[in-house]
Amino acid sequence: MTKQYNLFITWSGPRSKAIAETLREWLPTVIQTAKPFMSDTDIDKGSRGLNELVRALEGIKVGIVCLTPENLSEPWVLYEAGALSKTIDDRTRLCTYLLGGLRSQNIRPPLGMFQHTEANKSETKKLVRTVNLAISEEPVSDANLNTIFEKMWPELEKGIQTMPTPDQIIEAKRSPDEMLAEILELARATANSRKQSEWIDQYIPMFRQFLPILEQVVKTAQTAQQAPPPLPQARTTFGVKIKYEDEIKKIEGTTVVEEAIGRLVILDGDKIVARFDDKVERWWKESKQS
Repeated sequence: MTKQYNLFITWSGPRSKAIAETLREWLPTVIQTAKPFMSDTDIDKGSRGLNELVRALEGIKVGIVCLTPENLSEPWVLYEAGALSKTIDDRTRLCTYLLGGLRSQNIRPPLGMFQHTEANKSETKKLVRTVNLAISEEPVSDANLNTIFEKMWPELEKGIQTMPTPDQIIEAKRSPDEMLAEILELARATANSRKQSEWIDQYIPMFRQFLPILEQVVKTAQTAQQAPPPLPQARTTFGVKIKYEDEIKKIEGTTVVEEAIGRLVILDGDKIVARFDDKVERWWKESKQS
C-alpha cells in the first residue's frame, strides 16, 4: 500500500458497500485532493489484519462510516470505527453516513457519539464541506465547491436511490428507557472531575423538578409501544402509465411511494412488488380488493 490516503470509508453488508463504492468514486470528482481508502473484503468473507488497517489510517483526515439499519451492530463496522476514532484530533473527523431511513436518534453509542450525516442533499453538502476543510491545507473555495457539488449531486443521489433493497425490514428505533439511560451516563461522564461536578451541582434542583415529567413521558411512550398492532392495509390495484408506452401496467399492493419525479415503488405490506426507476407519467388507484 504505497498510496497516501486522507479519507477512509468503512462499510458492512451489500447495501452499505454499494454506497461506500459510490462515495469512493464520487468524492474525488468533487474534491480533487480527496484520496479515499475503502476496504474491499467484508468481515463475512475473511478477516483483515490490524497491521493493514493501521497502514491505511496513516494520514487519514476524515473517516466516513456507511450505516444502514441492518449493520448498526456488525462487528467490522464497530472495529473499523474504533480504529478510526483513535486517530481523531482537532484536525480530523469521524462522520457516520445514515442510509436506509436512519436518523441520528437511532444510533447507539459508540457510533452515536460522532457527527451524523443523513443521506440527503443538504446534509451531504455539509459532509463535503467538512471533508474539504479537513484534508487540504488549501481547500476549495465555498463558491467553487457549491458549483461542483450542484453538478455532481444527481450522480450520488441516483446511487442512494437505487441502493439494494434489504432482505428484511429492520426497525432501528430506540426505547425511551435506553435514551434516558444514555442521558444519565453522559451526565456522569461530564461530571468526572470535581470542578465539573461543582458546575453541574447547581442544576440538580432543576433536574429533580424535571425528573417526574421525564418519567411520565417515558411511561406514556412505553404505553404507546404496547398498543395493539394496526390492522393490515387493504390491497388495491394500482394503474401506472409509463411515458412513451401505450400499455397500462396494473399492480396489486397496499402502498405507493414516490421517491422522486418519475420514480415509483409499490409495496404490498413491507414487500416491494414493483419498482419504476424513471419515466412514470402518472399513477392511480383502480379498485379495492376485499
